[in-house]
Amino acid sequence: VEMVLIGIVPELDLEHAVVARTILREDGEGSVDIPAGARITEVDGVAVTSFYEVGYEIRKHPNKRIIIDYRIDENIAGGSAMEVGDGKEHVTVRSILSENVPFKPLTKLYKASGPVDAIEMGLERTVQFIMKAYLSMQRLVSGEVSTENLMGPVGIVVLGYKVVSGSSLLDYVYLLGVLSVFIAVFNFLPLLPFDGGHIVFLLIEKIKGSPVNQRIQESIAMVGWVLVGALALYVTYNDIVRVVKGFLGG
Repeated sequence: VEMVLIGIVPELDLEHAVVARTILREDGEGSVDIPAGARITEVDGVAVTSFYEVGYEIRKHPNKRIIIDYRIDENIAGGSAMEVGDGKEHVTVRSILSENVPFKPLTKLYKASGPVDAIEMGLERTVQFIMKAYLSMQRLVSGEVSTENLMGPVGIVVLGYKVVSGSSLLDYVYLLGVLSVFIAVFNFLPLLPFDGGHIVFLLIEKIKGSPVNQRIQESIAMVGWVLVGALALYVTYNDIVRVVKGFLGG
């Protein structure tokens, strides 16, 4: 469903053993009477600091009567008896959500006033894509972005199919433009066998006045081919795993 929802979803704070409210069960099993805002300090004599520990200690005493000690402030403390049943669920939360507020997908219209304006807009977007491509590579190297996000030929084909089947022709042309920019950026990496690597060797040749030794070039090119092959295998494996997970999950 293409819909954006806004709202607040309450969750149980398991990191802090602070009681918001106690609810008496109809059968009386597991019912306790602890004031709102009290912090549970001990369960049957064992100190606890979180609801993880509270639940763990309660489950150690099935079908027994235990004491839950609590403290409200420095001067007010107390305890409450609890009959532990044989069930496994002692810490629960119940959420009541308000009505969902639907929003249409956020879109931004780019419209040129003429051919010159269209060319300027295209150049501006191309520069943005180039900067994003280099930024993505930098984050991959630094580890800020996982290599599992890389996409190869299989993933591109799947993505293209989704765009063609679910979007307009304009979106597909836009995708082709983005892919072309990223391929160009990748091709200019300073590594053989890419064009960027050849440019580096041409610059070295220009500076030193003679070409780099042929064997050195071949060795570097071989290393480059090995790296490219390994990368191709890795991204293809990632693509296949994503496709299989998406097929099984959807």
